[in-house]
Amino acid sequence: MTKNNKIAFYSYKGGTGRTLALANVASYLVRFGFKVCIVDMDLEAPGIHYKFMSPNDTRHSNMKGVVDYVDFFANKMYSPPDSEFDDYLLHIDENISIMPSGNVNSEAYWEKLANLDWHELLFRDHSDGPRMLSDLFGRIEKHSKGYDYILVDARTGITPVSTLCAAVFCDVLTAFFTPSMESLHGTKQVLCRIRNMREKHELPPMRIISIMTRYEEFDNPDEPDAESKFIAEKQSLLSDEGKSLFDDFYVIHSDREIERHEKIVWDNESSSDDNDTYLYMQLRSEYLKFFTSLVDGIAIEERAQSMIDKIMNNKNLIDNPDGIQRDVATLAEALQNKVIWHALIKIYDLRHIDKLNVHMYVNAINMFYETGGHCDAVDKRYMDVFIECANDEYGAPVDYYMNYFEAQKLLCIARKLPSSEKYAFASILAHSNEHRDQAFDMLLTLMEDSEYGVHALKRILELFLESESLYRDNEHLLPSISEIKQQQYFTNEFLEAAYNVYLMYLLDSHAQELLDDDMAYNYLCNDPFRLMKVYNVVAPDKLEQLIERECLPLVRQEDYAGLRRFVNEADKHGLLDIVIAVLPTSDAFVIDVLKERNRSRARRRPIRPA
Repeated sequence: MTKNNKIAFYSYKGGTGRTLALANVASYLVRFGFKVCIVDMDLEAPGIHYKFMSPNDTRHSNMKGVVDYVDFFANKMYSPPDSEFDDYLLHIDENISIMPSGNVNSEAYWEKLANLDWHELLFRDHSDGPRMLSDLFGRIEKHSKGYDYILVDARTGITPVSTLCAAVFCDVLTAFFTPSMESLHGTKQVLCRIRNMREKHELPPMRIISIMTRYEEFDNPDEPDAESKFIAEKQSLLSDEGKSLFDDFYVIHSDREIERHEKIVWDNESSSDDNDTYLYMQLRSEYLKFFTSLVDGIAIEERAQSMIDKIMNNKNLIDNPDGIQRDVATLAEALQNKVIWHALIKIYDLRHIDKLNVHMYVNAINMFYETGGHCDAVDKRYMDVFIECANDEYGAPVDYYMNYFEAQKLLCIARKLPSSEKYAFASILAHSNEHRDQAFDMLLTLMEDSEYGVHALKRILELFLESESLYRDNEHLLPSISEIKQQQYFTNEFLEAAYNVYLMYLLDSHAQELLDDDMAYNYLCNDPFRLMKVYNVVAPDKLEQLIERECLPLVRQEDYAGLRRFVNEADKHGLLDIVIAVLPTSDAFVIDVLKERNRSRARRRPIRPA
């Protein structure tokens, strides 16, 4: 047994849920494969064994426990022999044992308890009582079952045996209290007393965890920070001379159903539909957070997989998948363990959660990565879901998804993808404002690919159209007009991207070349405004003829909508003044169109197309 594995559960007053919390912690430890021994030192009000045994269990009638063990020592001045030590333990199963207080249903128990003189046993000069208690814990530690944890249910109030066990023989003290002032002040007295006792016996400071229980969650929208203020106020009361009396502080809210029936919030059948309430799930999460403060993280890491295997093999995965999913999700949130996050992702995949709640699915993968997880299959799902979201025409902008999906992780995954998937990712990334440079770099790596090289170059040319600085830094990548004739480049999409770059940046120097090349000329003729831009450079005298050919029929037909679109496009291409010079501006129909154009310019937007 390693250090910090003897844990005392103490409360100054009853009704704090201390014993129930101990039972929950024991249940969690067992589910992780730890072996636990519980010692019931609440001798005047015992009962931890009822959390694990049926009231009809026949072992109740003849069990021995702490009182019998101490009574044996008090009468004979030595501890029971090793061969009889198992008589004082109840083995619930292979992983959990209890040393009860004794057979509380017998008169003999209460007589023995009444006859014990604790002051004589523990505090008389040269008394062997403390050695006896130390020997008791030592025997449990060395027991053949190999217990990993000893959990002590300590007596309420301020009693010699509880104080000694908690202050001297345990490594960690968990102090439970309710928000009432008497509970808080009593707890403060005990913590001060334990601190002073350890200092007196020159023992190192022990770890103290304070847990406030049995109060209902604040629900006041007008004061969203009311609960945090309330908790801070209670924390401040557990201090002495300005110094906190605890190392960690946790809150476990109230649930009347659990309090009434003293339920363990996570036993082997905890995934039933009866346990689906929000408060129940919150309580389970709170217990788990408290639990993680008691257990070594490395030990959880080592045992998480076997525990998850048991959950995943549970028949409830078929009968009640919602319950299992909530169980694993609660575990993952509380324990922040990569194995458990991975299991949750598998459950989400089985249930197609990415189609129902993509945010929940992505959060699980993000947390898997954040807790140190790595898996090629998860990487692929991460990328697939990102591409699906980013391609959704009704979705958010690409930059939103890049940030939500952890941009750096996506970029790392993309570098390892095959060419087809890398190109798909880079094409999406090209629409980003924040990550356009990374998209460009990724496309450059695909330039030499026999299948995707041309596609990559097309996307690069499209990026040139969006960023002049990117073009100026990389204009050597633009193929010449003669190179565009090569068969490998002959796609409509590629032609459009390449010729648009020429029209945007190189029109003055390559306008005639564009007109002389049959392929380029055919492309220009598909859009009269492209052809007009070229003629405006090469042959302005022909430009007016072209404009007349395109727009005068619209005037003669009084095609108001058609002429508005024509004027709008001319404005976008910087040819509006030339178009106006050609139009018969005395025509009332043309005057109406131009007035609309002037009103639109005044509003700083182009004419609305009909």
